[in-house]
Amino acid sequence: MFSLPSMAAIALLLVPAAAAPPSTARAPSLPDPQQVNARVAHDIAWCRNTLVRGYEESAARNPKWDANAFDALNAVADLWSRNPQRAGNEQERAWQASQKAVRAGCADPLILYVNAAMYETAALEDLDEAVRLYREAATALDGSKYASYVKARAHAETAEVMIQNARAKRSTEARGIGEQIESARENLPAIAATKDIPQTLVVDLVGSILDLDRDLRADRKESFHAIAAVFAKARPAGDVIHRLLKARFLIDYAWDARGGRDAAHVTDNAKAVFASRLEAAEREAAKAAAIDPLSPVVAPLMLTIELGQGVGRERMESWFRYGTAVDPGSYQIYAQKLRYLEPQWYGSPEDMIAYGEELLAARRWNLKLPFVLAFAYFQLGQRYEDPSEFYQEKPQTCRDIKAIYDGYLKQYPDAAYERSGYALTLYYCGDYAAASQQFKTLGSDGRIGPFLTRANYDNKRIDSAARAAPQRR
Repeated sequence: MFSLPSMAAIALLLVPAAAAPPSTARAPSLPDPQQVNARVAHDIAWCRNTLVRGYEESAARNPKWDANAFDALNAVADLWSRNPQRAGNEQERAWQASQKAVRAGCADPLILYVNAAMYETAALEDLDEAVRLYREAATALDGSKYASYVKARAHAETAEVMIQNARAKRSTEARGIGEQIESARENLPAIAATKDIPQTLVVDLVGSILDLDRDLRADRKESFHAIAAVFAKARPAGDVIHRLLKARFLIDYAWDARGGRDAAHVTDNAKAVFASRLEAAEREAAKAAAIDPLSPVVAPLMLTIELGQGVGRERMESWFRYGTAVDPGSYQIYAQKLRYLEPQWYGSPEDMIAYGEELLAARRWNLKLPFVLAFAYFQLGQRYEDPSEFYQEKPQTCRDIKAIYDGYLKQYPDAAYERSGYALTLYYCGDYAAASQQFKTLGSDGRIGPFLTRANYDNKRIDSAARAAPQRR
């Protein structure tokens, strides 16, 4: 059990201060790029030290797999730190390298964890297998000297995939999930005491644990109070992490009240609770920005708050510009803007496409920003019973799709997940010859992620080949 601080310390976290917080109508002035570079360099160094140096000090080192182990860990460090200078295609690189290391006999807990995480992210085929890989890795990490953050993350992700598996099977069986969540929580005191850990990692981890508690217990508030107490004990009252954690909690708590229903079907009471909790989150985010203008967490929080409040596009654009300046390696910021521009929020299909085309023109392949346009098309295509109707409605759509995937795959030809998505989209475009060629290039390495099931993948592969022959005549 966690030992609790005084009630006064908890009150500091849970009760808004009397002084009016800074305005959030616009984001703060853009920070000094040199200061941003220093903060980014710190986060990259922390991730490399935790992963790469952690493995360097491991007893599991062996020339048979070391090169692949280091390749996988360096790729994951770039992903965790959101290194703006990353090479690109880190997920595929980490998956292939960790696979080679494991097949060579590596049983190091950290490599087992990376292999499990990348299997789920880049090569998921079977949820039972994902659960097995995660549980094996999380158990092995418990007996290791690796960082508490890695252990907590492994347990949280194990619980997430177990819940996903249960839902896929329409099962209410929750055995073992609570134990994984509790194991993640047990590592929080050590994480809270690690003062130099990147803010994004802490806030996202705590958010994941609270989401898991919400899934199992239907209310995240009690869980947040316990976690807030842990951080109150380990960090000084003025530490920005308290404000960031509370803002993230309040945002998620607000959406719990609203639910995922269409706005027309949200009750007046739910709307009032939603608005009240978002206003409280806004106050905490403003305080966080005042404490640490370089925090990469504030802008994503404010963009989610603006999505719920709908003050106006100028406010969103202000926080978007600030977010991309403070966290130049973040894909999340760009995805959040796309969501804001969706027709059910504050934009239109034309807004989504125009924004995506801007990112395609910039060709920042290493951050995958052109894929924002591909995702915009995917979202719009979901409105059709047959997505092919959407993709073939306007020739420019499929020309853009080819520009996105051809540009990316020219840089990263081994990106099997993206190539699989390309094959599916070419099928929707009616270019069966090109789709069939992508399936052939994939060979036995086709990924079912974009297709959802292996049966759908095989169906599209076979149908593409059959329809390709007439197109070639």
